[in-house]
Amino acid sequence: MAATNPRQQTLSTIIRTAHSKPTWAPWSRASIVPGARHELPISRHRSGASNEYGFENLGTVKDTALIVRAIATIGNHDYVFDYPFHMDASLEIIVRASGYLQSFFY
Repeated sequence: MAATNPRQQTLSTIIRTAHSKPTWAPWSRASIVPGARHELPISRHRSGASNEYGFENLGTVKDTALIVRAIATIGNHDYVFDYPFHMDASLEIIVRASGYLQSFFY
């Protein structure tokens, strides 16, 4: 399955269960998104104080991340797992769920 975004790449994964040998399987619904931008800066630095604003230069380092994304479909729901690896060596885990909410067993 080809990725729609030219910057996205698909992954293969290893499936390991408690009762069987590890096997490789294509995981066509997983992808890597390199260079994704985030809203928050990593750092801000002010220097100098020769004007009415109190600083002369302002430097900001924007955050980019390598995101590993996997989608799992369980029953009536899709779960999107994002693992952003940030430039400051932090790892974030984001899980999003979608599907129909039902108030009874079907």
